[in-house]
Amino acid sequence: WVQSLEHHAQGSTVRLQGDGSLHCRLVIDASGARSRFLERAPFRGRETLQTTYGYMGRVKGHPFDPARMVLMDYRDDWMRGPELTPEVPSFLYAMPLPDGRFFAEETSVVAYHKIPDGVMKARLQARLDSLGVVYEEIEFVEKGAICMASPLPRKGQRVVGYGSAANMIHPATAWQVGLALTTAPALARTLAGALSAPDASPERAARLGWDVVWPLSRRLACAFHTMGGSILADTTMHLQREFMDAFFTAAGDKWGPFATWQLGPLQMPLALSPIYKAASSELRQFMMQASRRYGGTMLRDWMTTLAESLGRPSAQPSG
Repeated sequence: WVQSLEHHAQGSTVRLQGDGSLHCRLVIDASGARSRFLERAPFRGRETLQTTYGYMGRVKGHPFDPARMVLMDYRDDWMRGPELTPEVPSFLYAMPLPDGRFFAEETSVVAYHKIPDGVMKARLQARLDSLGVVYEEIEFVEKGAICMASPLPRKGQRVVGYGSAANMIHPATAWQVGLALTTAPALARTLAGALSAPDASPERAARLGWDVVWPLSRRLACAFHTMGGSILADTTMHLQREFMDAFFTAAGDKWGPFATWQLGPLQMPLALSPIYKAASSELRQFMMQASRRYGGTMLRDWMTTLAESLGRPSAQPSG
């Protein structure tokens, strides 16, 4: 286990548990969320989490197409009892596998707190009961709580973060693997070039590495996504269901780029405008109220990020 890091002009020393140590030119931290070796920038919003609870195993039967995965089943006719309140939205992932196994997972896409495992388990079981799905054998139980909207790493530090450690998690969907895979080659090329240059320095390599992990356009997009995640966290079951239906239909071919960081900050409002047009009056009113509630924070984050990119001091968040 890593105990501490010591940085010097030519590289870094990684102190391990016991008396061991490693010497390297540059440290890349991919140790997961809440890394203690990365400094975080100030954060104005409320942190959010995605909670999951699921089973992998063999079932007696199921009503799903064996050749298809169900991404989001928002049906709520199975809800009974106080722990199944629609004020806490959740949906089902269902994935039949070719070898006869079946994966089912209940997911709260975004909330301001971790939904208790007992609640998620009760929701999953109630849903499976309503579908007539009975597990004959459970190979493993998957339980997860994924940090979504949370403070971004401070740019310019000597340790380069990656993956969850660098908060490369979509604040509205919790998707992260795609961005991590597509960014890795560019980061590797940048760091290799920086460290092999005649005037190479770990400090400069780290700075260039952070520009790849969190370029200006992505930091601006993150503020927009964080606002979107906050809006989703405020929805009830039926509003979230309607929003997701519009997201995957009215948004057309833009939902994929939106969910995988491929749209710039100015492209996103235009890409999502069809959702507003297709929404019911209730959902429109909710979206307008929520946008006013969180839009100011997004704009302040944009101004702070732009000021920092120009090398100007920015106001610290208050409240």
